[in-house]
Amino acid sequence: MFAILTAVNDRLYKLLRALCGLLLAVFCICVFVQVVTRNYIHVNLPWTAELSLVCFVWGVMLGAAVGVRQCRHYVVDLLPQSCTRYIGILDVVATVISLYVFYVLVTAGYDFTVLGLARRGSSVPISMAWTFASIPVSGAAMLLFGLETLWKKIRAVKEGTCNE
Repeated sequence: MFAILTAVNDRLYKLLRALCGLLLAVFCICVFVQVVTRNYIHVNLPWTAELSLVCFVWGVMLGAAVGVRQCRHYVVDLLPQSCTRYIGILDVVATVISLYVFYVLVTAGYDFTVLGLARRGSSVPISMAWTFASIPVSGAAMLLFGLETLWKKIRAVKEGTCNE
């Protein structure tokens, strides 16, 4: 079971990294076009601001999921490094709490996305649900990555290799 989850997460991780790179490129291009057209051509293109916002939101949310897979989020050390077993247990507890937060992102994000179906963008007549969908999508990826992390941390506590 763990091997299947890891294989799925490996592919998802590569996909999310590629998407984050693409979103960053589109974001930069939109901002560049917006600055050039507004300041030099004196033409306002409102769709560039909206598209850059959508790319930014999706990039941040998917990037947060990538950060979960890499265990790159902030960690506060409460115990000295000599307490490896207790640190490992606290890591497991923190991961379980994180899984609950990811679950909330999926469920509440879904509700928020449904509410966004009734709203339209200010300059582009597309549903705001496309922007809001980044919340449950990234939450689902975080859940998958968090389950893999939890499995690894539980195994490390059992084997006594928490800080390796």
